[in-house]
Parts: sequence; structure tokens; C-alpha cells
Amino acid sequence: MDGMRCARLLVSVTLALAVLGGTAHARPAPLMVGVADQNASTFAKPLYRRLGARISRLMVPLDAALDPDRREWVARWLAAAKADGVEPLVAFSRFYGTPPTLPSVASYRRAFRAFRQAFPEVTEFIPWDEENHQAQPTYSHPARAAAYYEVTRNNCPGCKIVAADVLDNHGAAGWLTKFLHALHGLRPRLWGLHNYIDANRHRLTGTARVLGVVRGTVWLTETGGLVKRNLRLGCWSPNAAFSAAPWLGGCQ
Repeated sequence: MDGMRCARLLVSVTLALAVLGGTAHARPAPLMVGVADQNASTFAKPLYRRLGARISRLMVPLDAALDPDRREWVARWLAAAKADGVEPLVAFSRFYGTPPTLPSVASYRRAFRAFRQAFPEVTEFIPWDEENHQAQPTYSHPARAAAYYEVTRNNCPGCKIVAADVLDNHGAAGWLTKFLHALHGLRPRLWGLHNYIDANRHRLTGTARVLGVVRGTVWLTETGGLVKRNLRLGCWSPNAAFSAAPWLGGCQ
């Protein structure tokens, strides 16, 4: 996902999914709506303020706190979000145009600790965005993604951390199974899902596969439908066709 260029519509539904025998039982809380835009100026725009949004996601490169320009950009965004009463969710990702290099665990730890030191006010994290997508370096490395989660968890006590953030493609369940096998200690209870394929095809198949593997709460960190497949994509952001979590996202 091109986090620098695309404004995403996020819908949040707080939901606990108790998955027993492959069946999910959910009691959704009131709907919450937020716009995840990479520009701090969004928070001051009149149309945005009319939404009354109180949540937003920021996508950042792993070295955001180690690069002065990127650190300043993150600081401006977080300051604007705070001034508007918006709670941030920060996701690390490989941005398009950058090499698909898989960071070592040591380099990930160094970068995450630097981010925590620079921005201690952030307490909600996605260790890596859409980890099972082929454009991400974690695509063939679920064990490395599990190590990133453990670094984040171990260096951010009391934080809310999405264990794995995945696309609802055919391989999601297998990827998550390998991710779980690589973990140490207690199993995570918070997960992220991008249900684009289900939304585009008006189905729940991919979501059901994911829910058959993970246990706990699932956040839809991105959702929506593509109405055209060309260089100028039109987007729509439906209401939740099924209740499946907080942080729903839209336009690609």
C-alpha cells in the first residue's frame, strides 16, 4: 500500500471475536470512523472535522525515527492528531520505491526503540503492514514477522500491538499458521486484516480462513472495494458487511 500518497477511509468497530471450532461470535460496539491520511494538514480541514473522527492510522518507514526529515514529519503529524483529539495507530511498512529488503531483527529492534524514545506518546502499533503481500519483504518470511512482533511487544509494555496484519488472500491462513509456530510465549490476542478480496467479491471466504487460525480480537485495518482496475482507481468504502473489528480502511 502506498501510505505516502493515498488517503484511506478507516471505519472502526470494536469487536472481540471468540473463534470456537471455526465459528466467530461477535458483539460489536458502536461504530467509530477515522480518516488515515499521511498529511498533518488533514486534521485542520473543515470537511474532516465535520466527521468528528477520533482515530487515525499513520504508515511510516521503519527508520522514521532515525532519519531527521522523517522524524520531523512524524512529529508534525502526531502533534496535529493530538491537537484534534485523535488517537494514532502507527504501522511500519516498506514504501513503494524502496528496496524490498528484509530488515534483520537487530536493525528492527534498533529502529523500534528509537521510535519509542522519540515518540513515547504512541501506544498502538502494527509491527509491519500487510505482511503476507508479495510487495512486502515479510511475504516469504512469516517467522521474521513473528520476531518483529516479539520485539515490539517486548519493548513496549502496556502498548496495544497488532500481532500480524494480513491481506485476505488464499495463502493468508498458511502464512498465519507459520507465524504462530514461530512465536515464543503467550499467543497474541489482537490481529489485523485487510479484507479487500472479500469486499471486492462480495464474500467472506478469506476472512473465514483467517478467523479459523487466529484467536482473540481482529481489527480490519483496511477494507474497501476497487471499482476500476487501472492507473486511476476509483474507490468506495462500504459499511461493514460483517462485524469484524476496529480500524477499517478504504481507498487504494
